[in-house]
Amino acid sequence: MAYHREWKRKIHEEIMSLVNKHTNSTSAEPLHKRLAAVPISVWEDETPVMESVLRETLRMAINGTALRRNVVQDLDIQGEVIHRGAFLAYSKADAHMNPDIYTNPRLFDPERFSPDRSEDKKQTHSFVGWGAGKPHARMKFMGIIDTPHAQVAILARE
Repeated sequence: MAYHREWKRKIHEEIMSLVNKHTNSTSAEPLHKRLAAVPISVWEDETPVMESVLRETLRMAINGTALRRNVVQDLDIQGEVIHRGAFLAYSKADAHMNPDIYTNPRLFDPERFSPDRSEDKKQTHSFVGWGAGKPHARMKFMGIIDTPHAQVAILARE
């Protein structure tokens, strides 16, 4: 966020709005205790700026190769058979840095995840920052719950 002061400011405003809306704004409690009182559902539903910044950060930073072992049955993928027990390798950069999916993919632009643009919805698996498949839901939940708390600890203080 050091390079993107505008986004840091937007996240700070979003966090302080949550604190004022969902906690006692006249409380003398320290900020970390007031933040802890904000319900999880609020973090999930009322932090679109923080989520889009997190998603954009993951899109740009998580571009290594994902490995997955096929443990169920042989798979036919576009005429190629992936046998049970075989490993698959997938370059996340093929999706995350694809200019056919993301406008100017090397530019930090969290607005690409806004409902108006939804660039991550152009193709299946356009965004694999949380992974894909069954483990995806658990990873996304942990990322959405744990990561913002770390961000908040840093960004709530301006």
